[in-house]
Amino acid sequence: MLIVMRRSFIIFIIMSGFSMGAIAQDIGVIRQESDAGNAAAQARLGALYVLGEGVPKNDTEAVRWFLKAAEQGNAAGQYLLGFMYENGSGVPEQPIEAVKWYRKAAEQGLAEAQLGLGIMYASGKGLPEHDAEAVKWHRKAKAVTWIRRAAEQDNAQAQYALGEIYTANDIIAKDYMKAAQWFRKAAQQNHAQAQYHLATLYVGGFGVSQNDAMATDWYKQAAETGHLRARFVLKDSYGISLGGPEGDAAAVKDYSQIAEDGDMYAQYNLGLMYRNGEIVEQSNKEAFKWFSRAANQGHSDALFFVDIMRRNGEGIP
Repeated sequence: MLIVMRRSFIIFIIMSGFSMGAIAQDIGVIRQESDAGNAAAQARLGALYVLGEGVPKNDTEAVRWFLKAAEQGNAAGQYLLGFMYENGSGVPEQPIEAVKWYRKAAEQGLAEAQLGLGIMYASGKGLPEHDAEAVKWHRKAKAVTWIRRAAEQDNAQAQYALGEIYTANDIIAKDYMKAAQWFRKAAQQNHAQAQYHLATLYVGGFGVSQNDAMATDWYKQAAETGHLRARFVLKDSYGISLGGPEGDAAAVKDYSQIAEDGDMYAQYNLGLMYRNGEIVEQSNKEAFKWFSRAANQGHSDALFFVDIMRRNGEGIP
């Protein structure tokens, strides 16, 4: 859930050193310190502009303050500037600039930047294009290196991403035992996607001893953390309903908002839900929409479904 996690980091940057619920009073202090050249305050002011807290929402202004902080070597400012360049927020999308600033922050040990840089390496975005097989594998190895560094700093999203890598048999050899270890670390930090994947490993006995009770427990935790498909699995496979139809409707609304905010995993799962008619009413049109959004962010399984649905003429606008 990258977008959600990055939003959490932005909020953390804002609140560092300032009281919760007192942004209106603190904004004057933050601006005064920013104008005086305080890099941490500049990064914090930029974050306020991203969220529209205490100031009008303005991505262009956010970039201006992130750049000031980044040029002074502030790791948070460098990371957030890279994030803006990666997503084309307040500036034209420039993956090369995103990689440059992610690397500067990553080399200072910022876990979020290490994860961001690892993902850029994995996708190849912002990196020189070569055809040599050796370069391709070097890039993949670099991706794992940076993601692992973030995971070892207890970054839940990086831990989940590392678990995904160990189940994919793409970047490195498949290893369900290591996948379970990393999913568990993220799951214990209430990462819904990791909780769901850990549950599925317990169902099949992959990397862990098969255990339906443990699977049910992790599905419940995932559902309570907001994972929509976990709610469906609990109801369909275990006969457990959380909150009845009203609870399902509220969960769909919340999960849809996460997907709207740009989380590709939520987008992919919504696509599955609409394709199969799980909790929501079956709709190929909605399925294709959500698969396409996830595919545009590089979700490989979503790309597969987009291709299948296009070939079958299902849900295409």
